[in-house]
Amino acid sequence: MFPLKWAFMTIQIVSIVLSQSFGFRNKQGAIISRDSTNILCHMDIEQQFNPILDEILIERVVGTDNHEFIKMYISEEMKNYGWTIELDEFKASTPKGIYNMTNVVATLNPLADRYIVVACHYDSKLMKFIFVGATDSAVPCAMMMYMARSLNQQLEAFKNSPLSLMMVFFDGEEAFVKWNKTDSLYGSRHLASKMENTKFFHRGRQLNQLYRIVSYLLSSPILYH
Repeated sequence: MFPLKWAFMTIQIVSIVLSQSFGFRNKQGAIISRDSTNILCHMDIEQQFNPILDEILIERVVGTDNHEFIKMYISEEMKNYGWTIELDEFKASTPKGIYNMTNVVATLNPLADRYIVVACHYDSKLMKFIFVGATDSAVPCAMMMYMARSLNQQLEAFKNSPLSLMMVFFDGEEAFVKWNKTDSLYGSRHLASKMENTKFFHRGRQLNQLYRIVSYLLSSPILYH
């Protein structure tokens, strides 16, 4: 699927949920205005999407300089787009030893009560040959960043709303030896556990951070065929 179509589909879903919750409709009752739709349909792929993808389309194996570069690239670019960045750093025990890993968590409104989450992973799989993991998952990372950059004005209203957006770039998704429940999904398992064990008060009730996730959209290579 064309990257722009994925971005349009995602922002439509996000806008529908937010508008139903907080009445963010225009006078004609549309979820997204005609002007916004025109912007979505006339984005310059060559000038905006491809340069982002070119930066990410390299080997990104955990523990390498390339992996560290991509982590910082995503963090700095998302910060430049106006998102608040949290680096969720942790140590992971793998069949190849202990590795430092970092989930990059970007939020439009860090003080929001609830979030719609869009996620992918930025590491690439350790192979015996050069493997850049284009659809798994350089392209999803680039599309998420492309959406954040290109739709910055359209997302402005969500920077102060109680229901906002979160983009998570997971680390350590790939297995080091053989995919199983312990050798895979290091970043998502860590963040899920952290959120489950981090409490916050909402309307007089003590809840965990997972409660704040209203909807979870995971980028998948199946979208690009």
